[in-house]
Amino acid sequence: MSPTYETRLQPSHAPAPVRPRAEQTHHVVRWPEFGHGGPFAALDTPDVLVTELREFFRSLA
Repeated sequence: MSPTYETRLQPSHAPAPVRPRAEQTHHVVRWPEFGHGGPFAALDTPDVLVTELREFFRSLA
């Protein structure tokens, strides 16, 4: 099995139909989509990014 990945889609990123293709070759455990923010999540919405990273790593434990 391939490594576990998390992705974070924002309005300016690729549309949702990318998910089925990603699931064909990767073990996707989370796929959150956000209605705000931009390509620099750490600067645009740091609180949302930190929450998502914590939830992702918590799910691996």
